[in-house]
Order: sequence, then structure tokens, then C-alpha cells
Amino acid sequence: MRRICLVLSLILGMAFGLMAAGPVDVPVFLTEEQGMASAMSHPYPHYSKAALQLTIEGRVGISISVGRDGSIYDSVISFGNPVLTQMAVEGVKTWKFKPFQDENGKAVKAMFPVTFDFHLPKS
Repeated sequence: MRRICLVLSLILGMAFGLMAAGPVDVPVFLTEEQGMASAMSHPYPHYSKAALQLTIEGRVGISISVGRDGSIYDSVISFGNPVLTQMAVEGVKTWKFKPFQDENGKAVKAMFPVTFDFHLPKS
């Protein structure tokens, strides 16, 4: 019986501690089309010297996280050649978006996937 009370006390204490900490800042999840519709600046990533020398082409997918101010604060690689994914991650760091808003007009964080198709430049 003591163990049950102790376990319940710990669970309730953790639950109340989490509630006291306030709401968790979870981003709004969007489709690529919804996210890119708010893009103000999104230059396509440039080929790196290594990718050019290795003649690498392919598709890359990353998920980007946009802060309340419209700037990228994180990106996570979903798939693709490591050389190309690095180019994509570096490229999106400079992107800017109009701040995303919730139904009350309050700026919120957002997360959405982005896909790139890298093709070698024509000679």
C-alpha cells in the first residue's frame, strides 16, 4: 500500500509540476505548400564544390522549424544523399517567412517539410 501511495504521489507531483510550468510551445504542423505560401525569401540552395566534383544529383527532404519571427531555428534531415542534404540545410538557414499566426492572430512557431531536387548545372 505504501508503494502505491508513493507512486501516486510521484505521478501527481510530476503532473502538477508540468501544469505549473505552463503550456508547451509546440509548433503548428503544416504541409509544404502551406508553409511555402508564407515565404518572403527562399533562394534555392547552391551546389557545393564537393557535389559538383562528385557529380551528385538527387532528391532531398528536410523538415524546417520556423520561429515566431519568421526565421528558421532548426532543420531535420528526412532523406537524401549526405552531401546534398548538407547543401539543403545550409541553404534554408537564410530563408525568411511572414510570421505564422493562430486563429487569434498570435504569432506561432511552425514546422513543415521541404523537398529539393538537385540537378547538375548544364555545361
